[in-house]
Amino acid sequence: LQRARFGGSRGNFVSVDGPSQFSMSNSVSSLIHSDIQAACSTLGGWDEGKYFKEPECIESLKDLLRYLRRDDESHEIRRILGRIQVLKTDLLPLLKFYSDDSTLFDIVLRLLVDLTNPAILLYKEEVPIEKFSRNNYLEIISHLQSYKLAFTDSKVWIAITKKLETLLHRNWETRQEEDKDTIERILVLIRNIVHVPANPSEEKRTDDDVSIHDQVLWAMHLAHLEDLLLYISSSEDETDYCFHSLEILSLMLREQSPQVLASAAQARSTSEKEQDVKALLRARELELSRKKAQMQSKPSRHPRFGGTFTVKNMKSISDNALIVRDRVRLSQVDFDRDKNFRAKPKNKRPPLEESTSTRRSTLNIRLFLKGLCVDFLKWSYNPMMRTVKSFLQRERAQSHDESYYFWAMRFFMEFNRCNGFEVGLVSETIAKESFHYVQTQLEQYYEMMVTDKRLIHVWAKRLHIALKAYHELLRTLAAMDGCPDEKVKEAARALKGTLFYLPEYREIVLHLLLNFNDSVQTNSYLRDLVAMVHVYVKMLEQFTKKHSHMVVKSKKKPRSKPKPKARPPAGGAAGQGGQEDQEKLWLEVASGLSLALRGEEELPGDVVPYDSTLDNTEEEKKLDALSRIQTALKANLPARAVALLRASREVWPDQDMFGAEDSGNVPEGGPEFRALREIFCADIQHTAPPAATAEDVSAPPEEENASEDRGDEEREDDEEEEERAPMEQEFNFQDFISRFAKPKVIMVYCKLLSHYRTNPAESNRHVVRMLHRLSWDLKMSPLLYQASVFKSFQAILRDYRSLAATSISEDLRELARLATFVVRDFVETARDNKLAFVELLFWKSTKDAYEIKHGYGSSAKSAHSGKVTWTEEQEYELKALYDRYKDEVTPDKDTVDLILEHMMDDSKTRRMVVRQLKNLGLIPNTAKFSKGARAHCPWRAEEIEELRDLFTQYREATDTLRLIMDRMSHKRPKHSVVDKLIELQLVPNRKALRKKTSGRRGTATSSRKGTGGPRLMGLDSELDTTDSSSDDDAGRGAPSNETPGQEGTTTSGMSRKGPGGQRLVGLDSELDTTNSSSDDDAGCGDSEGVVARPAQNGRAGRPGPSRTSRRNPVVDVAA
Repeated sequence: LQRARFGGSRGNFVSVDGPSQFSMSNSVSSLIHSDIQAACSTLGGWDEGKYFKEPECIESLKDLLRYLRRDDESHEIRRILGRIQVLKTDLLPLLKFYSDDSTLFDIVLRLLVDLTNPAILLYKEEVPIEKFSRNNYLEIISHLQSYKLAFTDSKVWIAITKKLETLLHRNWETRQEEDKDTIERILVLIRNIVHVPANPSEEKRTDDDVSIHDQVLWAMHLAHLEDLLLYISSSEDETDYCFHSLEILSLMLREQSPQVLASAAQARSTSEKEQDVKALLRARELELSRKKAQMQSKPSRHPRFGGTFTVKNMKSISDNALIVRDRVRLSQVDFDRDKNFRAKPKNKRPPLEESTSTRRSTLNIRLFLKGLCVDFLKWSYNPMMRTVKSFLQRERAQSHDESYYFWAMRFFMEFNRCNGFEVGLVSETIAKESFHYVQTQLEQYYEMMVTDKRLIHVWAKRLHIALKAYHELLRTLAAMDGCPDEKVKEAARALKGTLFYLPEYREIVLHLLLNFNDSVQTNSYLRDLVAMVHVYVKMLEQFTKKHSHMVVKSKKKPRSKPKPKARPPAGGAAGQGGQEDQEKLWLEVASGLSLALRGEEELPGDVVPYDSTLDNTEEEKKLDALSRIQTALKANLPARAVALLRASREVWPDQDMFGAEDSGNVPEGGPEFRALREIFCADIQHTAPPAATAEDVSAPPEEENASEDRGDEEREDDEEEEERAPMEQEFNFQDFISRFAKPKVIMVYCKLLSHYRTNPAESNRHVVRMLHRLSWDLKMSPLLYQASVFKSFQAILRDYRSLAATSISEDLRELARLATFVVRDFVETARDNKLAFVELLFWKSTKDAYEIKHGYGSSAKSAHSGKVTWTEEQEYELKALYDRYKDEVTPDKDTVDLILEHMMDDSKTRRMVVRQLKNLGLIPNTAKFSKGARAHCPWRAEEIEELRDLFTQYREATDTLRLIMDRMSHKRPKHSVVDKLIELQLVPNRKALRKKTSGRRGTATSSRKGTGGPRLMGLDSELDTTDSSSDDDAGRGAPSNETPGQEGTTTSGMSRKGPGGQRLVGLDSELDTTNSSSDDDAGCGDSEGVVARPAQNGRAGRPGPSRTSRRNPVVDVAA
């Protein structure tokens, strides 16, 4: 027995015998058809209400299995067996009357599993497009639906339940491989039956009526099969089948609403009756209003003659008024009649809504399913979700199995919230790790939608399932505020702090809105997305109102490193001005070269032609030598240039580029002088060291290199320190809402607004609330000045006027108020801005909305209102002062200081003056007048004494080095100050002078920090919700030898129960605010105040057996 895995399906027992003995043709031959009929006729027959098997029954069943193995791509044999209805006439009776025969039961079970395989798996999870294949696919689905109707017999389920119970009672020591296969086959058979899609057009069932799916569920209930499913879900010995049971539960409850099941009672409540009556009255009034409008549009009596009409201001050919026969309305004018029809591409067509819709079953079914959900929450939810999460993290599940995890999280948490809301029943999934896991899956699904275009619809459905789970997590978190237990409220506050503190959680809502794709994602996804955003924004608003000063972590934009500027070419590529400057510079250098070449000037002896520490090629070394010579020439250092030239010639004596040794006393015509001239004018494309100055050259090379190395080290340390330091800022709710004022977000909300008639009342309220925030709170109503939006407003106001005042729903009333406000505001704007009507054709940004209100170009004026401007008089004064004082430099004051003393405008700063001098072209760059630090001057005694005093004063500060350098009377480079402190033995090493962040232990902080959340100023206690056994938390909080009481973290009233993390004391069942088996919270928001504890007993949760690799699910919930 082998498994054929169709695209990640679970437990499909399709046996494969290798290449078949003969190949099937397109149509099954009459011989094979007759063999199939003969095999079916020898299975058995009925006699006096009882089914009797034939002696050749087992051999005939094996023949049918053999035929199914040899089926072709058209599945002809499977369709023949479906037409014969062998499952209903023979296989199920054999199962009922001969359930004690183990051999017969096993063969019949294998045949049932094969026949009931989902049609989508037979076609490798892709609905066929070709005509004949599509017809075969639909025929197989119709056979499956007839099979499902046959399984409404409770006796069949009694036989299956009895066999499954017998096998489950056996211990693992005595359970054979055949028994495990039989258990898995039974679970797969149950999965196949409940997976069969419904046929509403054929069943014609309404709400509160019994469908075929309900009949199957009731038959399973009569056999007490749900008790075995609950046992498998909660037992630690049956973890191999946890995904089977989870999948079966999801298929059993796929047509049910958690809210409807939670409200199910023995009799219908008065609220349900009132809602039904209101819905009927509203539908009746809408129908009567349409009929009334239709009757009013028609004339009261049919005239004998239609009459003729003339069109005003329009002449006919005879220059008379144009005569028409019928009146024409504006709504009847259509210019698209004569246009050619263009089919919309398939990838741009809107997706079809999901076929599975919720319905209200009959009362008995709802009560049965409600009891099943209550028992599952009480006994199975927490252990099963812990096991499933462990399998997912350890990759012991298949790629799409997290869809079932998300479905269970969403369904049972919503049911628990609507059915009394006991937090302890769902404590396993109320944790920071759950939010982090769902969020990472949301991001992964979106990335797969972008990369895997072939399965984009499948990834979109999985994204929708994960979104529902995230929405329910937020709603459950919001409901925890209403619990009477203070510890539950404190846990909710701590989780909210994490969600609002970290930027990843704040960005996800806006990210999903901006990346909505209406050609792939359905309107139901859009409604759930808007509802999730509404819940998150509402919680964030309430949180900020309670805590006026909330500090959050924000993403720090990476500082772009300045690119090295390309040096202007030294040769003919330069302009005319550049050539003239080079000629002048060469004339200045040439005189010094003559002296150096004659030997009248002493040459330095410590020059090195190239950097030998680099692993460069020979050509690169030559380029390095030429670059050093050219740099020395342009720095007007002729002696150094000559020394470098001769040192290079000694290394490469055979190269003509470095010239030959001069033999005469006139060096201007010698080979060395000519070589230096060529090197000076050459365009050397090589990274040269910066131009050396006389002061730099005078310094010893060792000191120069050491200074550069220290400077580079300090800069790297500073950059690393800035990257490590978290960027925190005070949170502003209005700034957060302003990020939603984008055209893409407005388009998404207005698309949902256009479906206001079919939207639930909650969705309409969510749309109104967000548009109200943007148009009223932010004063950005021009964002809604769009023709399609006004068309929706027109329909809303028409429906509002057509209904009676008592029949208008609250959501329609709010929509009408919003439409009235926006239209009135547009009319007022159009009085001043005549182009407002043209703006209706475009979606607008915040800049466009501002300019529509305040005039075009006003945004640019407001943006430049704070820019420093220089008048013509001030520029003339600056030029005159610079010409006067450019050569007057004193030891204490430079040119800029003298200019500032004599300027009439005292508001100008030194930086403004230097920048304006550069803009006017008076100075080449600003480095000349920067307050540079003295690098090579020796330390005086008073400077050393001042340094000691400053270090003693600020040694306990957060940034000691910065405070010392800011208060030094004589500025020096950072590396020089650090070296002096180490030399004076005030600090042991450079690390001791690094900036101390607020999250390090032993440092003072200005406010108390929550556990993984924002720093809440003025709060008295914090609740630690960190994971005590998470492997990824090691090293992010306190060291392992620190106690939880540090950093102001209150742990009173908390107790630890094993490796599962913290539990809240005082609840009927434990509220686990952490995930005991989470490994994926790395980087998900442990703030500096979090205490990290070492893991206990390894990973929490018992590792299940390795047999889950045998499991093979059907399509996931998305597919």
